[in-house]
Amino acid sequence: MTALSSILDVRFYEKVIILAKNAVVISKKASQSELTTKIYRFHSEAMKNFLNRNYLASILFSSIGVETYLNSDKRLEDYKVSTKYKWITLNLEAIKKARDKGLPVFELLDDSEISLRNTPIFCIRRNKILHGDIEGLTKEGLKKKLPEIEAVEMKMGRDRYLGYFFVGEEAGYDQLLKFQKFCLKL
Repeated sequence: MTALSSILDVRFYEKVIILAKNAVVISKKASQSELTTKIYRFHSEAMKNFLNRNYLASILFSSIGVETYLNSDKRLEDYKVSTKYKWITLNLEAIKKARDKGLPVFELLDDSEISLRNTPIFCIRRNKILHGDIEGLTKEGLKKKLPEIEAVEMKMGRDRYLGYFFVGEEAGYDQLLKFQKFCLKL
């Protein structure tokens, strides 16, 4: 990407404006002790990495922020101690437990995921990146697991699918925005 095309990347900067507005509110919540320091730090790292176009890192820090919050919330303490490693990992079961305890996990879901029949893309991205399964983020790897992939391809265009939806700018934006919306509802 040339310097001029980077400067003129209007879509990217429109996303930055939305994220920045949310970040201001999250910073105020953090200063009033409504969010833990850890969650705030993960949000800051996710923002910094998104702004630097390090989308994989932004996705990872957004995911870690949610997972850390789930582990710090007293409403999930019984569930946490019942897990093998006494740590709640970000997965479908954890999302359902958090929903049942009144946490705003619907902010992490796309409209098609509200029923929680399948693992949300927020969790899939986290798991693939955390475990180094970048191959699993390819169109072919996910096609086996996500039947709705064809609809997304039609909407976004086949050539841009991998680079933007799962590991690129759109994925980083989607993950960070969902993390922010989650934080704002706490």
